[in-house]
Amino acid sequence: MPRITVNPHTQQFPDYDDQEIQAMSIPGEDIPTTRQRLLAHWTSANTRLITAWDAQVAADQAAEELRDRQAADQAEAARAAAEAQAKTEREEAEKRRPKPGDYDSSVGIPDSLPIRPSQYAISRLKKFEYVELAYFTPYGCRTYGENTERSAGDDSLSIAVQSEGGVIFRPTSAARPAKDIPRDSDLSWDDMLLGATQLLVEMTDAGWGKKHVEDLKTFFSHLAGHPVRHRDNENGTKVLLRLQEYVRRNWISALAAGKAYNIAGWNENLFHSMSDEYERELGRNSVRR
Repeated sequence: MPRITVNPHTQQFPDYDDQEIQAMSIPGEDIPTTRQRLLAHWTSANTRLITAWDAQVAADQAAEELRDRQAADQAEAARAAAEAQAKTEREEAEKRRPKPGDYDSSVGIPDSLPIRPSQYAISRLKKFEYVELAYFTPYGCRTYGENTERSAGDDSLSIAVQSEGGVIFRPTSAARPAKDIPRDSDLSWDDMLLGATQLLVEMTDAGWGKKHVEDLKTFFSHLAGHPVRHRDNENGTKVLLRLQEYVRRNWISALAAGKAYNIAGWNENLFHSMSDEYERELGRNSVRR
């Protein structure tokens, strides 16, 4: 049945005049009888329309109530999903939130506290980059170390770009080198060995592989045990200091480029080549003086 657009409850029997009634009468039927017949027919038809109208109104109300329930269910589902997502994010954030480590209440403050290198040096190690040994000497740790730096809350922040493309903020002290840090080749022999020892410890903590740390340790052992050290040869010692800086810097660059070599293997030819160059340099300086 087509949709009813006019409310039959509001309709009334047409007010026909006698001429219109007579035109709709049948033979032998007077005007009152014809009017009564037409009224009965109209009433019957309008009653059917009223029944259909009421059913249509009830169906419309039921459909609207269904839409309202569906909209409410969708809104509740969206609210519940958003609440669950927010709860998950809060739980994940709580997991990531820094928490203080536990400690043994029976252990008091030690008589001496360890000194650590600067945040800059540690940050460079964690990025597998070259760092001067002076940062790892006792003097370097005391002068530039983390115990002398301000807390991150008191320091300004710098932007660091991560390898996956994101950015992070970190204390500026972790992003800038010390202005007066000496080169490895300008260290004393003892400071070079002390710095190397601490460097190996910090490399392990920074995530360097055992193979890298052990091979670099072997490299330092070659330096410490080189025959020139037993002859009290000042120039030879200077060459070893230069060679350490040159080889270690080159090795780390080669690692980043995927072209590294085994630093544990000693190359005496390189030592002699650098010795010759150092002697020529001394000669040139002597002429200048």
